[in-house]
Amino acid sequence: RGFDLPDDLEPELDQEADSYEVGGAMLSVFLNDLRQSSQQDLVEVTLELNDDDSIVVCSVAPTTTGTPTRTPVAAAADEAASVSAVSAGGSKIVRSFSNASRSIRRKFPWLRSTAASSIASDTEDQAAVAPITARDARRIKAKLQRSRSTAQRALNGLRFINKSTTGAKNADELWKRVESKFNSLAKDGLLSREDFGECIGMLDSKEFAVGIFDTLVRRRRQRIDRINKEELHDFWLQISDQSFDARLQIFFEMADSNEDGRITRNEVRELIMLSASANKLSQLKERAEEYASLIMEELDPENLGYIELWQLEELLLQRDTYMNYSRSLSIASVGWSQNLGSKFRPKNLARRINWGVQYLVMKNWQRGWIVLLWITAMTCLFYWKFYQYSHMAAFQVMGYCLPVAKGAAETLKLNMALILLPVCRNTLTWLRSTRARSFVPFDDNINFHKLIACGIAVGITLHAGNHLTCDFPRLVNSPPERFAVISSDFHGVQPTYKDLLTGPEGVTGILMVVFMIVAFTLAARRFRRNVVKLPAPLNKLTGFNAFWYSHHLFAFVYILLVVHGQCLYLAHEWYQKSTWMYISVPLILYVAERSLRTCRSEHYSVKILKVSVLPGQVFNLIMSKPPGFKYKSGQYIFLQCPPISQFEWHPFSITSAPGDDYLSVHIRTVGDWTEELKRVVTEGNDPSAVIGRAHFGQLGVSYQRSQPRLLVDGPYGAPAQDYRNYDVLLLVGLGIGATPFISILRDLVNNTRAEEQDSNTEASTSDDSLNSFTSSNITPGGKKKSQRTTNAHFYWVTREPGSFEWFKGVMDDVAEMDHKGQIEMHNYLTSVYEEGDARSTLITMVQALNHAKHGFDILSGTRVRTHFARPNWKEVFTKIASKHPYSTVGVFYCGMPVLAKELQQLSHEMTQKTSTRYEFHKEQWELRIGNLEDLVTRTRGWSEEDKAEESPSLKRDASNDEDDPKFESFVTLRIIFCIPSIATITKHSLPPVLPPQTRKDLFSQNLKIFSKSSHSQFYGTKLSYSTSTTLPLSSSTKNVVFAKVKKGSTPPPFTLKDQDGKNVSLSKFKGKPVIVYFYPADETPGCTKQACAFRDSYEKFKKAGAAVVGISGDDVNSHKAFAKKYKLPYTLLADEGNKVRKEWGVPGDLFGTLPGRETYVLDKNGVVQLVYNNQFQPEKHIDETLKILKSI
Repeated sequence: RGFDLPDDLEPELDQEADSYEVGGAMLSVFLNDLRQSSQQDLVEVTLELNDDDSIVVCSVAPTTTGTPTRTPVAAAADEAASVSAVSAGGSKIVRSFSNASRSIRRKFPWLRSTAASSIASDTEDQAAVAPITARDARRIKAKLQRSRSTAQRALNGLRFINKSTTGAKNADELWKRVESKFNSLAKDGLLSREDFGECIGMLDSKEFAVGIFDTLVRRRRQRIDRINKEELHDFWLQISDQSFDARLQIFFEMADSNEDGRITRNEVRELIMLSASANKLSQLKERAEEYASLIMEELDPENLGYIELWQLEELLLQRDTYMNYSRSLSIASVGWSQNLGSKFRPKNLARRINWGVQYLVMKNWQRGWIVLLWITAMTCLFYWKFYQYSHMAAFQVMGYCLPVAKGAAETLKLNMALILLPVCRNTLTWLRSTRARSFVPFDDNINFHKLIACGIAVGITLHAGNHLTCDFPRLVNSPPERFAVISSDFHGVQPTYKDLLTGPEGVTGILMVVFMIVAFTLAARRFRRNVVKLPAPLNKLTGFNAFWYSHHLFAFVYILLVVHGQCLYLAHEWYQKSTWMYISVPLILYVAERSLRTCRSEHYSVKILKVSVLPGQVFNLIMSKPPGFKYKSGQYIFLQCPPISQFEWHPFSITSAPGDDYLSVHIRTVGDWTEELKRVVTEGNDPSAVIGRAHFGQLGVSYQRSQPRLLVDGPYGAPAQDYRNYDVLLLVGLGIGATPFISILRDLVNNTRAEEQDSNTEASTSDDSLNSFTSSNITPGGKKKSQRTTNAHFYWVTREPGSFEWFKGVMDDVAEMDHKGQIEMHNYLTSVYEEGDARSTLITMVQALNHAKHGFDILSGTRVRTHFARPNWKEVFTKIASKHPYSTVGVFYCGMPVLAKELQQLSHEMTQKTSTRYEFHKEQWELRIGNLEDLVTRTRGWSEEDKAEESPSLKRDASNDEDDPKFESFVTLRIIFCIPSIATITKHSLPPVLPPQTRKDLFSQNLKIFSKSSHSQFYGTKLSYSTSTTLPLSSSTKNVVFAKVKKGSTPPPFTLKDQDGKNVSLSKFKGKPVIVYFYPADETPGCTKQACAFRDSYEKFKKAGAAVVGISGDDVNSHKAFAKKYKLPYTLLADEGNKVRKEWGVPGDLFGTLPGRETYVLDKNGVVQLVYNNQFQPEKHIDETLKILKSI
């Protein structure tokens, strides 16, 4: 409709329009038209009046032109939006147009809806106008606050095409790609609506691309589902426009499906669901209604039921304000990062070469000197033997083939000895705690193991190849007069080729070669990872099991090697046969370590306290922590579940803190063993009891049936265990690769909390018994340990949103307890498009609003904000360098090798360019896998990481590694400690039995004597030890020794809880004989045999009027289950802490490493009549006890 502007408005409007500089996104077209028409006497304004009294400006034109100068403006051209384009000097125009709106309403009241007119009154009219006026005021304020800097930053947002579209590549080149795709997808020169997403590069977001297509079609006032190339080019220019305002307009119109210039709650909900679908966030789609209400609540405080373009713009431009809670990057560091980025690599060629050399030296100097030493040793040995045999008489017969073969043999002896050392895990764990870690790369032990294996392969080729193809034929075919010079070495008979092959040296050599070829082949990557597909039954030769079992052939190889070295034709003296000299020490060390580990781990059982089933095929095990079990954050353990297999041990990172009273591991079910373990620990249990999360203080679940006991071997050293050597930590985990760092974060928080308690109040331990699984904040020995590490930055990158459930409780607890802001946690979800992409823009808005209002992240459900896509690692390193100058930063990484290279390179670069020193460490293994499609990144429980994100990543079963016990040779031996043989040991090896808190006896450098407070573990029981004899001690050493209860003495009294939780005192049994027997632990083979023997003879004890009491360090629940399982009719007492054991002076066995098995018989007066000790024949305790009962 046409009308004249009110007289009181026209002069002011002309004046303001002439002097005002137009800018912004909201109504530039309207103001430009207004400027053009301001010189006319009259203008024609086309308006649309809605039922709610709002007015939409459709066009403005001079009356002299006959037609409007512009096409109708869409939703952004309404009067409310137009005013938001006004900057500092435009407030008067805004007020003028508001006056104009009111004048128009008064002049044309019939334009309003009938319903509105019928109920209108002066008061109600004012009430209706009030919300609109309030929104106008907010619009003006928002416009005035829109600065140039925020508008500039907004250019990085709302990208419809990926990052390369915004300037990283030439626009013409990008269009050529789209055009090429059009040519392949178009039919009859037309591209369908469904193929639009694939054509523009949104193959994985087709639904979102269809929304864009529909929006652009609506702009053309068309209803089509196919477009030609010209129309596609027009669409492409619009979505690749560099203007934020243009992109904002498209995004707004996507939501405004009915083209009324407003977005309602339902339209917001639909757009949220579209964005969630594009990012594959199903849980977000389920809560779309809730998040739509959240956006409306924030943007529509007037409750008008809709939002406008300027409000959407305001939310986008103020996104950083909502998100400042998760970004500690200061403006100064941002600028510094931008300036530093251009200075990283010198442009001068000579400087670049110098920089590259420095980087290689700094990165590889530890490996370099080790490898150089190894090559030098082999070279010297080869040259020595080559020189020696080139001057022997046999050289005249066999020529240079002989010295080459013998030189290679000497290197083989060295390498067969060295190859055992990288898999001696206990030795390496101990060496990590020494200064040797500063110059020996213990983290590369498996790589060095592989390198030595390559050296062995080369040595075999030279040695066996020269023998079989060169010197043997020359020896066999040599003339008699030439053979005569060495005939004495062959007993005067010239051998045939068959004689050489069938002799002891030939047979052992050939067998070794065959075994090694089998083992080397099955250990190759393609066979070990099951990439090679063989028909049945040959498919049994691929996979990890084939690799593991074939590696046990090395046990036979070493036997053959010793025999081979003793059956040499040309060497006769014992000192010339030097094979045993090379391999004896490493072989003894390896066998002893495996035997010790086997002996311990076989009887090192723990109870499962809680099982938490988590999303993403992950479950968490909370286990009892055996007394004396000490470990460092970042270390790992091996687990065995006997009901599944008594031969399989699998490594997992420890996720509990050293101060916790329990052990925790997170396991991903990506293989047969882990799947079976999950079934065993969850089958038959109430799901409500099993499914849960492990918080610091909420552990322990009652199950419907008893859980299997697990055997534990460890702990073993890992790079992350040295985190205390650094001022600042940068922890980077991919997928479940975060597990080593969860323990570190918890340990840091525990230590910080302990320091706060020490500085404020005296710590009280009276409440410790209320929760048997609470964290202990006091270091062993009661000594307060200073903490060098002041800050930690944790970056967790994962592809699956459900992964955040794995450590949700841990992250919440860390956020709650970290009062000093010591720890920064950053979650990155790579399955969501990067921040700024139009497909994730609305999710980012909802995320920011929800966190600002409720304090938690919508994706992770924690207080830690989730970032999208992958981190900008250069920015991360730059921020830390700016925040922590002159500090040493330990960079610990667990994940794929590709990212490790980038982080290591950045560590070197930032060390060179800043005052902050970065030291990089990585952990990554390869575990057992089923097929190439199931390859995952490893952890000792490892998780899947994004194959498409960084590079093809390896999936793995949380199973065995190349330094796994399965990888090591199979050992069977008998251990003798000047006592009868105690075991025939197979299957596995174990860590050192002796605990760290020991001291050396003066007469032995190997025997360790425990003080009264020493603790260790055997058979999964709590152990404390006391000595029963006087040992020569240095004058500076004090040791408390409890007196041993002897025959004829009265033992110390005690009061302990029985299996029913009732207090039982020794005095209760006064007046009748009582048998008190101490045993190591419940559920162990020897102890079970002894308990059942007492049970079977219990009637005999009753007839004698005697009571039977068993005492061990197990708790009440363990005794109750043990007694119930084997129907024990007598009393079992829980001596937790082994106080009574120490007071009675019960001696330990195996130098105090094994808790003693000792039986006491007390008469009616409480006097000891028998003390019987026999660890390894438990049934004899019953016979001896019955004999003495008859005499008293």
